[in-house]
Amino acid sequence: MSNSYLNFYAKLKNKCAKYIAKHLMEDLVEFLPVEIDLSEEKEMSRELFDQLDRFLLFGETLDGKSVLAVIANKVWFLSRKEKAVLKEWQTEAFESVFEVLPVNNDEIRLRDLVSEAEYNIFSGDQKVISEAFNTAQAGDFVETSLVPIKGVWFLSGIQKRLSHKDEETIFREFVQKQLPRHQYRHNPEKLKVAFELQKKYYDCFVSVFGADELVVRGQDLPAIEKRFFEAWNEQEKFVKKIPGDFLPGWLTADEVGVLVDEKEGLQYVENYGKFKKIFFEFGDITEEQKELFEDYFLCEEIPAFVFRRMKDRYPEKFKWLVEKIVPRLEFKLDPIKDFDSLMDIYKPSWREIFPSIFPFNQRFKKYHFEQAGVGRNDPCPCESGSKFKKCCGK
Repeated sequence: MSNSYLNFYAKLKNKCAKYIAKHLMEDLVEFLPVEIDLSEEKEMSRELFDQLDRFLLFGETLDGKSVLAVIANKVWFLSRKEKAVLKEWQTEAFESVFEVLPVNNDEIRLRDLVSEAEYNIFSGDQKVISEAFNTAQAGDFVETSLVPIKGVWFLSGIQKRLSHKDEETIFREFVQKQLPRHQYRHNPEKLKVAFELQKKYYDCFVSVFGADELVVRGQDLPAIEKRFFEAWNEQEKFVKKIPGDFLPGWLTADEVGVLVDEKEGLQYVENYGKFKKIFFEFGDITEEQKELFEDYFLCEEIPAFVFRRMKDRYPEKFKWLVEKIVPRLEFKLDPIKDFDSLMDIYKPSWREIFPSIFPFNQRFKKYHFEQAGVGRNDPCPCESGSKFKKCCGK
């Protein structure tokens, strides 16, 4: 396997390793999961090699800075191209468990078990490839990290082979516990399907309650959830939604807003009725209302779409409130025309929106069906005509 970036990749990794050895050893020792006397390491063990690689890609220094960022900022140490690649790694490098797709002598192809995206893989070390994949067969699992150079993907660190016996554990303890942004990593088609599913979720809520938001007593939340999820689970039998735990204080709160958004799904917001009242009441606001408005602005748990709704429904009052309450030194633009910029300041992660409902992962569909209550002798949900145990449930 060859690629024009192979030598560049190997030299860059070597430069980074030397910099860590000279300047960041204390930080590395703190990062290591077990204490290792590095002074006695004659040769680098596989475990230490892997930890060094993880420290470079995902570690932080003792003062909380990204290792990649620290190295990339050394103008004298790296070329402009090398710095650009390290910045690419800061946002794109990741570790996951992969399924090996059909392997031949000319390429390695992997499927990320989390996002289901597929990658053609290169490596800076041909020996690493042969050790990890010379006996690999389609369907095998491997745990490793990937890094890109201008869209070309390389293996990084040590590759760990996993047994087929670990399949259910990988699904339940790894795949299902990933953050939403990992579920759609490099897979825009899956994200598109998820947003379409989220829209159906929104429409189902509106069909049940006649609106996309409710204001209820905290003690009524379990009944509201039960009513909605029963309707949703009946409609989407294999994208089952199970009621979750409520935050402390919600069930005893005087009022809680139950809101559903076309992209963000179901959200709970305390004092939502009092918050809305600020916008449709005439006259000045009380000190209590001002504090509530500020709390909503500053609280990371309050989604940006709450303010978008108020902006769209009560534009004049929304503009007046922002100009009255938000310090002009912090925001000098028009609250309506420049709403997105306003949210960038007070809700900095608002643009990274992911659905709360996930399309089921095709590689693990039998576990999704089992969670949805499909029995082994039931007709297979894929409509093949066979029993589940003889089809997707194998």
